[in-house]
Amino acid sequence: MQENPKDRRSAPRFTMRLPALARFLNGTTYEETTFTRDVSSGGAFLYVDCEIGTRRQLELILTLPPEGETPASIRVRYLGQVVRLERLPEGRLGVAAALGSCEYLAPA
Repeated sequence: MQENPKDRRSAPRFTMRLPALARFLNGTTYEETTFTRDVSSGGAFLYVDCEIGTRRQLELILTLPPEGETPASIRVRYLGQVVRLERLPEGRLGVAAALGSCEYLAPA
């Protein structure tokens, strides 16, 4: 795989469609249930249905599937920043986010 010289990712991304709850913060909060296209240790790309305007702070709750000896899904809450927006042909908005702090949440 050839590297793109404009690619600023610090970790490889993995194609994973994970359920997500995205909260975009900027004085008021816009919240949308969505899914990811891909994730890495420091970022994610997800889709939203409406404009997020200047809401560049992001809270993202991902639901990770059961794996190995973990019998249930795990929810992880990340805080981060929107780093890129991408208008998709079908009208949705693609959001690339750099993720910082994270915490595991109690099962729902």
